[in-house]
Amino acid sequence: MEAAKDTANALQMNDHGPLHAQRVYMNAKLLCSLFDISPHEKALLLAASLLHDIGMADDRDNHHIVAHDLVLELSESGELPFSAEEAHVVATLCKWHRKDFDPDEVEEQLKIRTGLLASMIRIADSMDLDYRRSPDFQGSREKIIERINKDQIPHHLSVLSIIALRLRVNHIGTKLELFVENFKLASLQIDRLIEELLGIRFSWPVQLVPIHPSLPQSSLEVASKKKAIVFAYCNAHGLISASITKKQLEQQGFEVTTICNHNKTFSTTTFWKETFQDFDFREYSSVSLLDLYLSPSLLDVTLKKIQENSNCSWHFASPLAITGIEVKKMISAGINLYLCDERALFTGNSLDSNSLFWMKVAGLCNFDNPHVAGITREEHDVAMGIRYEIMVSGQEKKEDDHYEQLMSLIIQNNLKHFTSKATDFTKIIAEKGLTGTRHGRVLVFKTSNISGRSVYDFIHKAIVNQGVRPFENNEFETPFAIFPQVFQGVVRILFISFFSRSEKAFPVRYFLDYDENSVGSTSTIWQSFASEELALEAINTTLARINDHFQEHCDIPVESLKDPD
Repeated sequence: MEAAKDTANALQMNDHGPLHAQRVYMNAKLLCSLFDISPHEKALLLAASLLHDIGMADDRDNHHIVAHDLVLELSESGELPFSAEEAHVVATLCKWHRKDFDPDEVEEQLKIRTGLLASMIRIADSMDLDYRRSPDFQGSREKIIERINKDQIPHHLSVLSIIALRLRVNHIGTKLELFVENFKLASLQIDRLIEELLGIRFSWPVQLVPIHPSLPQSSLEVASKKKAIVFAYCNAHGLISASITKKQLEQQGFEVTTICNHNKTFSTTTFWKETFQDFDFREYSSVSLLDLYLSPSLLDVTLKKIQENSNCSWHFASPLAITGIEVKKMISAGINLYLCDERALFTGNSLDSNSLFWMKVAGLCNFDNPHVAGITREEHDVAMGIRYEIMVSGQEKKEDDHYEQLMSLIIQNNLKHFTSKATDFTKIIAEKGLTGTRHGRVLVFKTSNISGRSVYDFIHKAIVNQGVRPFENNEFETPFAIFPQVFQGVVRILFISFFSRSEKAFPVRYFLDYDENSVGSTSTIWQSFASEELALEAINTTLARINDHFQEHCDIPVESLKDPD
């Protein structure tokens, strides 16, 4: 994939390298929520999503055919872990991600609907059409035009004009929402997406959502306004999503209450079991639930509560893949689903230029997203500042109104407040850092009293402190880490990957036995174990897999989760 990226850059094309492959992989995971496919079909689809462009290094025009042949060759040699039948399916999907394909094809021996999976990978590929595909999207359009060939200018300007895409699903059907800055410039990518949808026989409409310079204020009197309530996970991008949603609902004329604080929405389990179940929704017309992970074990009791409050319009936004069965249940209960990454985890579609900035910052605040490329200094500092506020607010047990003040600052676009906190955040992370033990390419920690979302920042800092390898293009010495916690007799383990070069990233998920009890998507995975013995077994298995992959010798097992007293 790295060679594919170099080829695309040499031709001054949009990204076709590892970051593109990872975004297609994430798109395919979201699409799996909309289809009744088997775990085996899903696994083969996701494998093909990562491999579909590996032929770019040899032949751009026929890269789909080269990819097909490479998958078969690497599988036969044992470098890819597929049986002959599985290799045939994955190779076919790589070949069929462009040009002609048979949408009705079925692999009879494995009972794999290859034609359906090919349709899904084609749309997942087409969905990667926003500004992140330009190799220098943080630069100005003028600078990009100066640097690239004239025949590639329309392609770059088209992706630079598209900010994000999300799937919106309800009882009527599925539609794709595109957030667009400039319709005229974006038309090239939009036309390609629509053409692909028509070609694969998915009857999904595409809604174009404009980014306005500013939005008018609602003219409704307070007495005539309907009430809306917004619940959002208490982390940095949750706070941003709640703020964008509140702003849009107020613009639509709602009187809005937002609940995004440490007391009620920091623990998703506590939220769904207590806060949500005890809440009286009778006076509200609209309810938004943003980035609040809903365990499958709590789905039925949650839907019962929702159906008891059918007077409300229900909106549920999630970056995590949901099973097709769960989607059907939620739609039947009258829920509007928003499936997308952290940049678009809000409800509504009336955006201004300030909201656009905050969408990008929300993406930067997500630690499970290895496919965010270049950023501006201002975006970085604001992201650091809001993460600082979340961390300190939790540690100091701030009252609920403090979080409301933070949301007001976001809505007012007070960037200065958050950029002023960036240095404080870096200082705290440096002063109160974690120290781990190196096991090959993995940094392993003992149990710690550090909790909350800030644990990710402490782990990242510890990885950075281990230094880099000059002979690997300055990649981190330990780009993987394992962090255990013991809570109420249950051992929770955070497995994390953090690479200095995101296009080189090899997400930690690839080394784990991922099941329905795992929480996380790609680069940050939480798993729970009933005993220390089971947790240690999982830790040492993961250590062996990572170090074997990187051919790193390490024969020192982890024997305890805690430091000696």
